[in-house]
Amino acid sequence: MESFKPLPLWQSYSALLPSLFYFEQDYAASTDPNVVLQSVSLIGVALVVLSTLEALFAWRIPFYPQETEQQAVFSAKKYAKLSYLRENVNALRADSNIWLSIIASSVLGCFSSCSSSISSSL
Repeated sequence: MESFKPLPLWQSYSALLPSLFYFEQDYAASTDPNVVLQSVSLIGVALVVLSTLEALFAWRIPFYPQETEQQAVFSAKKYAKLSYLRENVNALRADSNIWLSIIASSVLGCFSSCSSSISSSL
């Protein structure tokens, strides 16, 4: 079975940039709430449609029951020797998708932190 190879981050986000500029150009800066609502209605419809598609695709994901260990017991000795940490790091190294998820979450957290600090300084 062929493994899933995700797109690099710049390729996955490059598809979103033109749509962001489209919605930015379509926005009408006005003091009239009706005009503002009409100008952002297209993005509202797009969000509802795309969220519905996301839910439909999520429901199609097959469910695999998780295998459980018969005797999952915490060992303070293994914890003190950092055995649990080594096992978890080895599990991370085994799959590159996990590393990409960690990197993407870190980038998202960085953008969120930077944007909130910039907006608070204005």
